[in-house]
Amino acid sequence: MKYVLDGAKAREADESYSLIPHSGLYVGKITQAKQVFSSSKTEGIEFTFECSLGKAVSTIWTAKQNGDLTFGYNLVLALMTCLRKKQIIPVEMMVKEYDLTQRKTIEKQGIVYPDLCGDVAIIFQIEEYLKRNGDIGKQANIKHFFDAESLLSASEILDQIVEPIKVHQLKERYKDVLLPLTQEQTNAVAPSYASTQGGYGHNTQTQSKYGDNAVDIVIDDDEIPF
Repeated sequence: MKYVLDGAKAREADESYSLIPHSGLYVGKITQAKQVFSSSKTEGIEFTFECSLGKAVSTIWTAKQNGDLTFGYNLVLALMTCLRKKQIIPVEMMVKEYDLTQRKTIEKQGIVYPDLCGDVAIIFQIEEYLKRNGDIGKQANIKHFFDAESLLSASEILDQIVEPIKVHQLKERYKDVLLPLTQEQTNAVAPSYASTQGGYGHNTQTQSKYGDNAVDIVIDDDEIPF
């Protein structure tokens, strides 16, 4: 076979990545935390996570258009605890985003949370979903955050517990979610709107300088041991 250099295809190789292979605990680094909105105007944060075994891009939905906070908001507070951050503030800057039309990563203006980037341990659950073209895709859903070194959970950090317990209880709980084999079952399955929408947090929201849709997230100082 003859090989001839094609610059465009060579660039595509740089843009591709290997999704983390299975559900479980991964220790790595959040490299980007970007504000995103769903088609229904629900606000969320899209996290880019990288480790030695692969990469994952996963969104946590935090607040509905009417201001109601979802369980995902609590999950972000858990991440803040693991990173020892009492407050995070949105910053406007150029962000990287994969453009489906151009089939490559581009840079555009966006809002990010630099304070949410850093070393962390995450339990992911891999879920299959049916793409519009009929192909089967996979997405990595964030389930729990832990301190990268000690593997302590947010509640263990707040309670000043020294030895991690929850991580051992939780890391084997999540298995890959595979699509059913029959066509009838497959047609009835869609990717979850958000794996982190199991309930609602409190409805106190801080006004951001970027408007009503950008949230400055703060943890109550009375409960923080750091």
